[in-house]
Amino acid sequence: MGGMGGMGGMGGMGGMGGMGRQQQQEDLRMDMRITFKEAVLGVKREVNISRMDPCATCNGSGNKPGSTPTTCQKCGGTGQVLMQSRTPFGVIQSASICPDCEGTGMRRDPCTACGGDGRTRKDKLITVNIPPGVNDGSRLRVRGEGNAGVRGGPTGDLYVELSVEPSAEFTRDGRTINSSVSIPYTDAILGTEVPVATVDGSVRMKIPPGTQPGAKLRLAKKGAPTPSRPNDRGDQILTVNVRLPKNLGGEEKKLIEELAKRGGV
Repeated sequence: MGGMGGMGGMGGMGGMGGMGRQQQQEDLRMDMRITFKEAVLGVKREVNISRMDPCATCNGSGNKPGSTPTTCQKCGGTGQVLMQSRTPFGVIQSASICPDCEGTGMRRDPCTACGGDGRTRKDKLITVNIPPGVNDGSRLRVRGEGNAGVRGGPTGDLYVELSVEPSAEFTRDGRTINSSVSIPYTDAILGTEVPVATVDGSVRMKIPPGTQPGAKLRLAKKGAPTPSRPNDRGDQILTVNVRLPKNLGGEEKKLIEELAKRGGV
């Protein structure tokens, strides 16, 4: 099985937290390592993530239970304060986030469990569904599994960055999977049937008589799909390597010489 790397936070656009302050949703990012076969066929992986969840004491509001938020007196509930400055070009007016209410427009008696943030850190076991046909470097989005928003703000998403372990048997070019098989020269001349490894398991494949070194044979629908078309798989291309003897016995050499005279090799 593949492994799982670390997690990190990342920003994302969110909604409005109060009348004057726009909250960004807090997305999470994690690295996950999967096998070649899992990348081709897909897999479901359970992972444990540490994230900010809504505070159970205040239900994510950030307010002390039983208290009632009041309109901020400094900004009048707008979440913004206006500032004027004189310049050589005249008086310039600008708006900034109200420091008293932090842009929410309301003064609060903060929850003691979360410090008024409206959320606390918890671990959660989730299932990440990796679709068939992903590649090394693919990025998956798991909606709603990022950090909870501050004081009821928008919940972020979890982004999973995939890395695919190299395979000792296969390489991949898009939807095409490449592999090879090695046979003795006698089987190349006479033909044979050999076991061939695929991501679905071993299959038997016929090597036709007279197969040349480096010949490429096709196994239909044994390649990879794409995440958008998981049931439409490519092909597997098998390269046939022919093993030639380094030393020939006397009788074997005579037989080959006789074939050569007859134009058979």
